[in-house]
Formats: sequence, structure tokens, C-alpha cells
Amino acid sequence: MALVIINTLLKTWLDGIDFKSRQGKHIALSQIYLSLKNSFYTGRFEYPVNNGIWYAGKHEPLITQALFDEAQKKLATYPKSKWGAKQIIFKGLFRCGRCKSNMIGEERFRKRKVYEQRRHVYYHCARPLGGCKEPYIDEEKLIKQILRFINFMNIAHPGFLKLEVISKPLLSSPRKRGSIYIDSVSSTE
Repeated sequence: MALVIINTLLKTWLDGIDFKSRQGKHIALSQIYLSLKNSFYTGRFEYPVNNGIWYAGKHEPLITQALFDEAQKKLATYPKSKWGAKQIIFKGLFRCGRCKSNMIGEERFRKRKVYEQRRHVYYHCARPLGGCKEPYIDEEKLIKQILRFINFMNIAHPGFLKLEVISKPLLSSPRKRGSIYIDSVSSTE
């Protein structure tokens, strides 16, 4: 986050002193990021690119290799997961009760000191135009509420739901989609 602020301040400063490229245009923020990732400023270059053969340039380095390596650590980002790789089991099934927009599932990992990290999925309103203030709900609590509703419907209206399979591992492993099959039975049958 701090790197984004610094780069934005750097762009604002470059625009303030009217620094321009060879084409006479202001430097874009993405160009600042590309410059920070360019090893040419350390006095070395790779040719052809991505082949692993490095050459020492005749030019004087602008920064040290240690400073460049430190900048690369700060610029490192987590690789994005493949689309559809996240297992959000209630994706697209619910709408917000207040504003009627879609509910979004977000996956978070909590780091722990002793044990391995723990996965949590939170559902919240998509908040169109920032107007809805409905709080988030944890996936485990949502599963318990769904099971409570199914139990209520089964007791209050015994012929309305036809329960085929209810699997207990649903509570222990929320990643198993399709553990509950519910068929709505019409009242004419």
C-alpha cells in the first residue's frame, strides 16, 4: 500500500515539474512501475530477454544491485488464481435482503503463529453505489442458518420439501457442493 502511495506521489511530482517522455507526453504510472522493474539501471542487462544470459553494460549504474533487489521485494505481488479456482459454494445463490443486489463471497486466509493458516469465506452485499450497510456473514454461520431454515420448513410444512440427502460433512467441510438436495413438492401431489 505504501509503495502505491509513493509511486503516486512520484507521478504527481513528475507531472508538477512537467517531466515528459520523448514523445512529449507525461509519464504514466504504469511506466514508473516498469522502470522500477528494469534491471538496466543496475549496470547489467539480459539479452535476449528471459534467456538467463546477463551482460555487464558499459554505462555507469544508477542504483546498486542491493537497492534493486529490495525494490523487487516491495513490488512483488501474489500470483492471481485462475478464474473459477476459488470454491465459493453459495456463489450467485443469494441476494441482499435490504437492497436486492447480489451477495459476493470473499475468501480470506488467517495466518496463525503455531498452526497452518485457516481459510474463511465471508459473504456480503455487492453494495451498489455504496448505499447498503448490511454486514457480512461467515460461511459457517450461513450454512447453519440454511440448515435451520430447512429444518423449520420440514417441521412446519411436512409435504413441501422432499429431503433426499443431508450430509453431515457439510458442516465440517463447506467445500462439498451438492451435499443437500431439495426438491419442492407441489401441493397438488
